Amino acid sequence: MKTRLNKTTRAALLDLAIAKVTPGIDARYDVEIAAEDKALQALAHKIAEDLWKPADMAVLAKYDAHCDSKKLRFATDERHNTRTVKLDNPIRTPAFHRHYHGDVIKFGTPECDTLTTAWVRHHNLVESKAKALQEALAPYEVLIRECRYYEDVIEVWAEAVEAADKICGGVTALAKVTPEVVEAIKTDVASRRGGR
Repeated sequence: MKTRLNKTTRAALLDLAIAKVTPGIDARYDVEIAAEDKALQALAHKIAEDLWKPADMAVLAKYDAHCDSKKLRFATDERHNTRTVKLDNPIRTPAFHRHYHGDVIKFGTPECDTLTTAWVRHHNLVESKAKALQEALAPYEVLIRECRYYEDVIEVWAEAVEAADKICGGVTALAKVTPEVVEAIKTDVASRRGGR
């Protein structure tokens, strides 16, 4: 008797594939992405300090006309479409109407161009990581989608045995039956047939 795969069991197998593949992709990209993110945040802090001098921000703070923001936005075109740099440490920016952040760096300025170049480099790394993960998972997705039975998946991908508890649950299926159990049952049947 074979264990038929359904939507839930296929999802369990895909989760297992993601758990097995992701650490290798992370190891390849995370160090570089973290370094690029750190450089991008340092650049954002430098640009913010150059644009909004601490002395000026002290005056604005006196009149409660500032925001402590964990993001810095910059325009990507003349229509004011913006991108955001998320920051670990907040920056002090001017505020309008108390809650509106006045932290959008205008398009075409040297600061905006520098920030755009760094952001695109960081964004491309993140996209490369996502694409590498997608390419690494593609064969597993095809295998899981095309196989009808769990045992067929195990024939190709031996690690799929680790998902047996999620797939078989409390049901006694061939995938969960150990060779010792099979041997014990055969011995018992043979002894009963021999006793007749």
